[in-house]
Amino acid sequence: LDYRVRGGVGQYLVRWAGSADRSSWQDEEELIRRGAATLIDGYQQQRASERRARKQRLPPSDERRVRQRTGDAPAASPPRAVEPAAAPLAGGDSSPPQQLEEEAAAEEEAEA
Repeated sequence: LDYRVRGGVGQYLVRWAGSADRSSWQDEEELIRRGAATLIDGYQQQRASERRARKQRLPPSDERRVRQRTGDAPAASPPRAVEPAAAPLAGGDSSPPQQLEEEAAAEEEAEA
């Protein structure tokens, strides 16, 4: 039914024959000693098969994330073009050029 590790010891959740509602965790070594090694092998093979099947049917969005992490596919969207920032003027003023032109025009009008 299930598997866990407690204190470094593997344990299986066992459903007891004859009692569908009675289950308990048992150490792997104890189950092997009682002759359940074949059942354990079968359970592990079933779990591995289920994991493989789950990986094969990842939703497209999850598949894209996995590919991006592993580098198998390009990013979901291409990088956007970014306009370069205006370079600061020689005087150290970093105002946008249009603003500077407007200020210069306003100063010329004030002088006239």
